Amino acid sequence: LVFESYGRILSCKARSDASILNVSIIEMILEMNKALCLLNRRWITHDYHSGIVDTLEFSKLPKRYKEIAPKLWNCNDLDEAIVLSEKLVYDYKELLSIEGIELKDHESLDDVVI
Repeated sequence: LVFESYGRILSCKARSDASILNVSIIEMILEMNKALCLLNRRWITHDYHSGIVDTLEFSKLPKRYKEIAPKLWNCNDLDEAIVLSEKLVYDYKELLSIEGIELKDHESLDDVVI
């Protein structure tokens, strides 16, 4: 889910239409927070921006999460949002790799048996 909402942020750039930028940013961060809850085996007691604050106490976070997530949440500039979200997703993938969680590319049909 995190990658789908990240894709919507990239779509805003491709279409030069930032009308759903804020919703896409919020969606990506909320989905990432849910995944981080599962990874850390802890729950947050707040939603939205306060949920970001709750996750800051987790031991397992993407490398620059504490810096990027709050900044991205408040971002209204499309170009800046692209840069921040790319960094956050890169660090998120790196964290999953470190934790031994294999990501599968579901866009590739190479492994599909028909």
